[in-house]
Amino acid sequence: MKTSSSSRVKYWIIAAAVAGAAMLFLVVGRLLGWWAFFTVQTISQMPDVPPGRLFMAGNLKSPAAGRLILFKYFDDLQQQQSIFCFRCVAVAGDTVQLRAGRCYVNGRPADNSANIWLSYELKSERPLELLELYSDRMEESFADGNRTVPLSPAEAATLRQRLSMADTLKLLDFPLQPETAWLARIDSSASINHCRPFIVPAQHFFVLGANRHNAFDSRFTGPIHRDSVVGVVYFR
Repeated sequence: MKTSSSSRVKYWIIAAAVAGAAMLFLVVGRLLGWWAFFTVQTISQMPDVPPGRLFMAGNLKSPAAGRLILFKYFDDLQQQQSIFCFRCVAVAGDTVQLRAGRCYVNGRPADNSANIWLSYELKSERPLELLELYSDRMEESFADGNRTVPLSPAEAATLRQRLSMADTLKLLDFPLQPETAWLARIDSSASINHCRPFIVPAQHFFVLGANRHNAFDSRFTGPIHRDSVVGVVYFR
């Protein structure tokens, strides 16, 4: 009996010590800026990260391809600094190319086609019927009944199977301008969905939003310098 009671006491002492150490680490880490809680306030990471999602980020890890990172961006036009959250798709020395909205790094797909949205225009006499599953995310309705809607490439492929001969589903695209987009300054033919291959500069990271037509990411701001990185997302 005494041995059993002694074992329980030791167990609780060890558990309390571990809990205390964990709490001390969290408090000290927060005070020293090792980590903090953040929320995504925009739709730029839909459908991967919906607005309002709480996550923990910190600076104990270096940014790596595939990780969500927080970084500072200074807007010269509005003269204010903001903190953005986008996924790092490539690091220094990687070769990046955009084709039909998809990102390719060193010749291989760098994103999950089920976790990104591209904007498509549907021309049909029955748009509401075809887009019933996506009615909560339709963007615009034109006078002739055409609709634009953000879809993942996988969703677009499924929707095309339901189209009649008179229906069309087209990926929306538009050219980028050098005055507003970094990508257009290194590739005069670049558009929101396409660009020629380029190499990420030293000490920089290339980031993209999951909601490709509604994300002010590296296509516009340029690659993110290491000194601008605030932290890497740990948990969400």
